[in-house]
Amino acid sequence: MSSTMINMDYKKFIELEDLELWAYMEPMFIDPSASISGAVLEHMLLDLITYDECHLVLALYLGAKHSPGAFAPHLPQYLAHKEASVVCATLNCLDQLPNEYITRDFVDSVRRVLSSFRAKKYVIESATGVTQGTLVDGLLGRLEKRTTGAIKGIKGDAPH
Repeated sequence: MSSTMINMDYKKFIELEDLELWAYMEPMFIDPSASISGAVLEHMLLDLITYDECHLVLALYLGAKHSPGAFAPHLPQYLAHKEASVVCATLNCLDQLPNEYITRDFVDSVRRVLSSFRAKKYVIESATGVTQGTLVDGLLGRLEKRTTGAIKGIKGDAPH
């Protein structure tokens, strides 16, 4: 399957808001073969901390899909974001990351973020509609299973 390079204008991405932004970005989500330039993805990665909720959700999804190696290390911190949509986007991105990026260190960083805000039960419940324990245990369980599988598949690396 060949990919279709989408000519995404980063300046336009930044300038648009709300529904206009979603309409502009829609082709990048609809076409499964769409590809975004490395330069645009680098801009997104560098600017993640400056984005409003809408831009952040879109950047996380696109970054995790098109440049998982660069974006994966930044995902765990967004599990503690104040906006439910960002938390949900992060959960989806984590579940869609290729196994090769789910290392023990990565799972530990997810665990640290989740444990650092366990007292903020309302954040998780409002973001997902499920209880905190179910979400945390489910996410960590899924990531742990994928870590074990990834480690077994690497030559010369024994399971820990």
